[in-house]
Amino acid sequence: MGMAPSLLKLDRFTDAITSGSVQITVGKDDNQKIFSIHRGLLSQETSALEKMFSGYFKEGIDGEATLPNDSPKAFEVFSTWLYVSVITHPSYIIRELFSGKQTREVRWKMVETIAFADKYCLDKLGDMVISVWFKYQMVALPLEELKEITSYIVANSSPRCKARDFFAFIWATEVIADDYSYDDLDSFITDPEFAKDVIRELAFLTFPESKELRTACNFHHHDESPYCCGLKLKWEVQPVDSDDSTPTPIKKRKSN
Repeated sequence: MGMAPSLLKLDRFTDAITSGSVQITVGKDDNQKIFSIHRGLLSQETSALEKMFSGYFKEGIDGEATLPNDSPKAFEVFSTWLYVSVITHPSYIIRELFSGKQTREVRWKMVETIAFADKYCLDKLGDMVISVWFKYQMVALPLEELKEITSYIVANSSPRCKARDFFAFIWATEVIADDYSYDDLDSFITDPEFAKDVIRELAFLTFPESKELRTACNFHHHDESPYCCGLKLKWEVQPVDSDDSTPTPIKKRKSN
């Protein structure tokens, strides 16, 4: 007979907190923060960071690492998700971290977390952020904000990142609504792969049989599943309710 789910989680948590901790410095200059993470948690959720601290790598020997090109805000979300995931369903804490007001500041935190999740192959984390976006940020974004978000996602994510499909879908709706100028397309037109994503979404939206609303599940990394909670989150845009300034993105992984 196997352990009850609660006992399994307790067992995982015990293993994690007795595994010793490592120190990770994230960001650079004035935008820098130091985190202490238990090794056992890294091995459970992310092979990329776990490998950094294993074997005879300098980070593994010293128990310290520096991630200057990553966002401290995104890493804070990741570390919170990491710890909560061993004792409860992590979507609860992700929802609390990102809900609140429909502000640009909140959305930029989400965008940076999506890029971080893609970089370290944290598909579950990225999928949860998309679901929360559907639930709490289903608003018509100001075009300037959409352009900056798109530029950041295109520069800081791989072609496999499902958030690219999501923002390609948003751009396709803008094109269909004819609510843009040709200069507005500069945020993504120089990236051939993303431009293809937009064209694909345009084709989907213009077919008569595509009248069904897109769901968060459509932009998750997992295969189709009847059990995905994102199936209930359908995209129906509401007017945006914020006029605060857009934070400047911390970095870009590559230049366009």
